[in-house]
Amino acid sequence: MNSVEISYRKGKKGIIFLKNLPSDISFREINVILGKFGTINKSFFFYNNLSEKNKYITVSGFVQYSNKINAKKIECLLDNSLLKKSNVAIFYLKSFDWEEISEKLSI
Repeated sequence: MNSVEISYRKGKKGIIFLKNLPSDISFREINVILGKFGTINKSFFFYNNLSEKNKYITVSGFVQYSNKINAKKIECLLDNSLLKKSNVAIFYLKSFDWEEISEKLSI
């Protein structure tokens, strides 16, 4: 058995954090793009202002994959990539559970 099968059988889920997504992209589009790399269990996106002077709005969010290897793969492949003229940052959250995120963000 290889490590992919072992981690999938244990049900280890992987969570990524996306930062600097463009505000003109829909959440459905984001899920379609990221869904090409694996099965998405849950996702949560929110708008944030970069500064008071600059009214430019970006989108950030969390995505939970059914397999942590898919989440790690996305971080390697898509981190610092351009998406609709916006440089997207992707971080794999190693020791986070979805319950921790939902408690902190009240979702």
